[in-house]
Amino acid sequence: MVRKIIVDTDPGVDDVMALLLLLASPEVELELISVTFGNTSRDQAVTNILKVFHIMGTHLMGNPQLVSQFPNSRRTEKTRVARGASGPLEGSLNLAAYFHGDDGLSNISTTHPHFDVPEDPMTLAKAERIVIMGGALDVPGNTSASSEFNFFADPYAAEEVLKAGSEGRVNLVLVPLDITSRHTIPFSSLIRGPSLSISGTLAPEPNPTEMQPSILRDFTDAILARPREVLASLGLTGDVFEMHDPVAAYFVIDHARSSSELGLEGTSGGSNSDERPCWALRPGWETTIRRFVIERKGEWTKGMCVVDRRYGSMGS
Repeated sequence: MVRKIIVDTDPGVDDVMALLLLLASPEVELELISVTFGNTSRDQAVTNILKVFHIMGTHLMGNPQLVSQFPNSRRTEKTRVARGASGPLEGSLNLAAYFHGDDGLSNISTTHPHFDVPEDPMTLAKAERIVIMGGALDVPGNTSASSEFNFFADPYAAEEVLKAGSEGRVNLVLVPLDITSRHTIPFSSLIRGPSLSISGTLAPEPNPTEMQPSILRDFTDAILARPREVLASLGLTGDVFEMHDPVAAYFVIDHARSSSELGLEGTSGGSNSDERPCWALRPGWETTIRRFVIERKGEWTKGMCVVDRRYGSMGS
């Protein structure tokens, strides 16, 4: 059974990589994309979504033999796009231009079609499960010493969603930096062509088939260039890209089928109903219940996940 999903996103380089992964996954149907501020302004983020679909369409028109690799690009009903929040519920607007570029995609220049995007996105009240990439519980932040960017950008909204999860109003899975920052891919595996690594050594030559003309590869090469340069300028070693949003997207993809389809009936935490997504976990995944609050106003700790460690590392 193919699961219908809604993606709330602020593209963003890793957001685009996650979106491409979802477009290539037959396990899910991408029904709606809700676009918000974050890595760039909301309106620019909408433009970035349109760029992705335009480039994907152009790529597949020129390579019709590859259409089967992107099943979500062949849907009878087109994926809808809705404008989400243009700023935080409270507090100042903070964008991530320093990392993603002013346009959110390393300041690349591409054309895109124009669409009439509705202002009022559909409600998520009936969502069967919400998977969030955000927060940092037991690791340092990536925007401040203690805060992950998504929670830093709108801590009031993060608190509201997490409160709904703790009260049982929504089924919520949080995928924080604790998990995503451990999943990396070398830039040399993501960007074509020989290039110098941080250590100054020449990266291996790519496979000749990877050097064939491709507008999609040109696009991903271009948007990955700025994050690579920024990470190098910060003195971070390894020359790797942390796959934050793609990890959350992969969790959704890997758990898209029902418990019976996965053969996991009766597993603790799962649902045996084919009408609900299973809480049983695929091999290799583990979940832990964590209890914490979001610091919303701190001068140095805005967006921090505050865990009450007096009662053990799991929180109170």
